[in-house]
Amino acid sequence: METVIQSVTLNTSKKEAWKVLADFGNAHKYFNGIENAYLMTDQQTGVGTVRHCDLPSMMGMKQYIDEEITDWVEGEEFTYVVTNTAAPIKDGIAKWRVEGDETQSTIHVDIRYQPKGLMGLMMRGKLQKEFNKQIKAGLNDIKMLLENAGKLAA
Repeated sequence: METVIQSVTLNTSKKEAWKVLADFGNAHKYFNGIENAYLMTDQQTGVGTVRHCDLPSMMGMKQYIDEEITDWVEGEEFTYVVTNTAAPIKDGIAKWRVEGDETQSTIHVDIRYQPKGLMGLMMRGKLQKEFNKQIKAGLNDIKMLLENAGKLAA
């Protein structure tokens, strides 16, 4: 199984960082690598919540991923699994965790997946590099959103 593990430290409270991550159906508003996202369930948060994310095309092919939350600890962490995707991956699982205090927080991401099919195996290295790049960029997007929001509110 391939692994992507990253984190980012933010100059904002744990509560504010969690508020952004917990907005599961609106990931496209805080993660620029997602073109559009929406919930596929009436449920907004917690175990059983499912979202669909449209991703940038790869080699001219539309990419998407559907994810279902399997573990949820309010204010702390959640885990989701990939239930359907056009990407060349299978058995994907991601855990997002927030720690910190009133002035600083850290978001941790742990993603594990297996390449799917011949294309996935052929693209193994490229997939790993792209996942790392996208997660790093997404965490930076969240950092910029939260830290600039604080400056705008001041």
